Amino acid sequence: MGFSAEMMQVFLPGSKVHGTINCGERELPFRGVVSWAEPGHPHRSITSRFGVRFTDEVEGLSELLDRNLPPNRPPLLRPRTDRRRAVR
Repeated sequence: MGFSAEMMQVFLPGSKVHGTINCGERELPFRGVVSWAEPGHPHRSITSRFGVRFTDEVEGLSELLDRNLPPNRPPLLRPRTDRRRAVR
C-alpha cells in the first residue's frame, strides 16, 4: 500500500521518505520508499509526480479511508491473506 503525490520537488526512486498523512484533526505518521518518479518542469509550473510504497504499516489508515470514502466509490480491496498454494 502507498500513495502518489505531486509537488515541485522530485524524489528519486529508492529514496526513503517519512512524514504524516493529515485528515481533519488526525495525523498518521508514515515511512516509505519512492517506487517511481516523473520529473516536472518548474518554469512551466508542471509539478513532479512520484509514488511511495509504505515500508511500515500506517496505524489507523484503513479505518480513516473506510470512514472518508465518498459513498459512490467502490470499497477498498482487502489485503491478501497469507494463503499458500497446495502442492500437488
